[in-house]
Amino acid sequence: MWPDFKTFCDKLLTKVPRLHLWAASCFHEQAPAGWQVEYLTRPLRSPPVVVREVEQNEFITELNDVHPYSKRGVPDHTDGPPVTRLYHRGEGHSGRWPVDCVTCGREVASFLHSLRDGVTDNVTTTSTTVSATCSGQPPCLQWRDVLVLYWGVVSHNSNVLHGMKTEDIPVKVMKDDDIEDVATARSDVVWVANGHHVRGLERKVVVCVVDNDNVDYDSVVNVRLHCMSRCSAQLVIVSP
Repeated sequence: MWPDFKTFCDKLLTKVPRLHLWAASCFHEQAPAGWQVEYLTRPLRSPPVVVREVEQNEFITELNDVHPYSKRGVPDHTDGPPVTRLYHRGEGHSGRWPVDCVTCGREVASFLHSLRDGVTDNVTTTSTTVSATCSGQPPCLQWRDVLVLYWGVVSHNSNVLHGMKTEDIPVKVMKDDDIEDVATARSDVVWVANGHHVRGLERKVVVCVVDNDNVDYDSVVNVRLHCMSRCSAQLVIVSP
């Protein structure tokens, strides 16, 4: 929440007395004066392996603007599928950043297909299951379970998306009027979105495409805080 939100609440309450308002923010010490505040810090969305990535964000570790995670309070039946890291380097890669690279897109596509085919070592039988294919049955992982996040303007013509499309991944770039479809996962497609636009949503598989030499550049774009935290099972990081 920002200062103008506090002003909005104060003015609204003068116009509509006894109005009950509720608001949430990952940043603490942002509540309007006089509001009852509760801190919800148990990591319920993501498995431990993803939580460990998110909690490295400098808003938590250094700036103290976000409270650190507390203990989950229940046993963790699994650590979750290991984070998959893909790198924009080596033979076949082109362009300055992963978003500019067809090969990066193909590598992401290959990994997503492996999840649907059940051929990775990340298959579990717990609530953090990514895929589990049984003979004669469709894959448990659907395309609507996947979200590709990029911190910037994502174009339909981006090479990374072209690479995914050539490998038969049904990708679609989110526009403003797609918000309801993305939120409800109505269409069985892999949505590609700016990390700013999906706060509060979650997906089983989240692919973070990082365009920086350091994945930890959180003070600029909050990749960990706002993108990686959307993941409820398998996290994929594509970086230089």
